[in-house]
Amino acid sequence: MNRSYLVTAIVAVVAVLVVWRLACGRDGTLGAAVESVKADVQESVLPDPGKPESHLVIRKAMNEQRRRENEEWTASNIQARPDLYIEHCRKMLSDYAAQYGAAIIETRSAINLAKRGIEAAESDAASYIGFLKQAKAALADPDAKWPAKVGVYTYESAAQVRDAVVATDKKLSECEALIAGKRTSCEEYGVSLAELEKGRDRVARELRELETSAQRLKAGTLKNAVDGIRANIDALLSGVEAIPEVANAAPSVGRAAAPASSADDVFKRRGIE
Repeated sequence: MNRSYLVTAIVAVVAVLVVWRLACGRDGTLGAAVESVKADVQESVLPDPGKPESHLVIRKAMNEQRRRENEEWTASNIQARPDLYIEHCRKMLSDYAAQYGAAIIETRSAINLAKRGIEAAESDAASYIGFLKQAKAALADPDAKWPAKVGVYTYESAAQVRDAVVATDKKLSECEALIAGKRTSCEEYGVSLAELEKGRDRVARELRELETSAQRLKAGTLKNAVDGIRANIDALLSGVEAIPEVANAAPSVGRAAAPASSADDVFKRRGIE
């Protein structure tokens, strides 16, 4: 059992060394390889679904990528192998384009979900308002006989209707708070969506420029003049035209009315005549 474990461990170590050799080349170091793998794993994670700050996750990853770029791709390295540098940039930007695309889909889904929640809450609120109006009419009728049907239910007395009015007012206030909160979320998601689309377009534009540069390099017309490419990539990753943070303000609570103590208070506050 111990011998089998030892053989397995040796095989695993050899495999790691082989992968390291392939990834880093003769001049690479194990420390650099480990750091690169750690960073790739951390930044390959897509933003959490339904998060309005998704674009900030991507932006932070891009800023960290810029730090590594400055350490790993020096001017001399780029001039020595511009073909490798262009291919590196193409892969990096393609990864970010995929992240932007996923975040855009998630944000649009979150907006649609919030809108459906608003529609459902508004429908509930309308039914509550309808009941309050019917209750007001029933309680104001001097000839009303009890038990009587008000809305969809039958009530034994006017006192029961008054209690129902107070309870309904509470539910209506909860609907209003829900609607206000989801509208705030929609606004925040809308800001995020616009910025995500802007970031996606910038990455796509840089990818197109990169493809043109790659063709020029193959044709021998680019030579070693890749400083412009490096400057564009650096500007993209550094946050030039950086995405602004969306304030995580607490949702509005609608009218935030104090709990009503009587049906008359409800009718007066709601303006139900």
